[in-house]
Amino acid sequence: MNVQVYINNVHTRINKYRAKKKFYYYKNFVNPFYIWSKKILTMKEKITLILILLISSCNSGEPIIPETKLECNMLEIVDGLVYLNDNKFTGSCVTFYVDSSNRDEIRSYKNGLRDGTWAKFYQNSNLRYKGVAKKGEITGKYRSYFDNGSLEDSGYMYKGFKDGVWFKFDIYNQLRRKTQFDKGEIKNDKIYDEYVY
Repeated sequence: MNVQVYINNVHTRINKYRAKKKFYYYKNFVNPFYIWSKKILTMKEKITLILILLISSCNSGEPIIPETKLECNMLEIVDGLVYLNDNKFTGSCVTFYVDSSNRDEIRSYKNGLRDGTWAKFYQNSNLRYKGVAKKGEITGKYRSYFDNGSLEDSGYMYKGFKDGVWFKFDIYNQLRRKTQFDKGEIKNDKIYDEYVY
């Protein structure tokens, strides 16, 4: 039985119970604690629902690169805001390398400002970097990669500045540098000269 069928069966049982007992409604809101405490669900169903919620809510925090067919050259920039057909643009667009069908960059916008995942690619289609913009500023998890696909830099940005601990790797995936930033200012820096085998 797949998860969706299982959840539908649980909802059906809750709705049947709901039809019998009207007193736990509050303006069409079903109190989940009431359902939980009245043994409408078996312990196995409760545990399964908890696991489904935990698994579905788990997110590594990695920015998801959106798929888009809209080319960025169709957008117009006016006073720092991005427009499509005279409306502030919300969505994603893509640029391509000259004389190639390979993606160069994917950009995301909300109400004309940079907002969402931004990603840039090498000509061989490997990811060069990806990060997140919020309200026009690069903020959140940021990763850059070598052209062979191995991780080069990893850290967080805050309003366009490096913030927190950043890790820099060499092309062989060896940690070369660990730097602590506070909104772009270096607080602590450790360089690893020796390779660790």
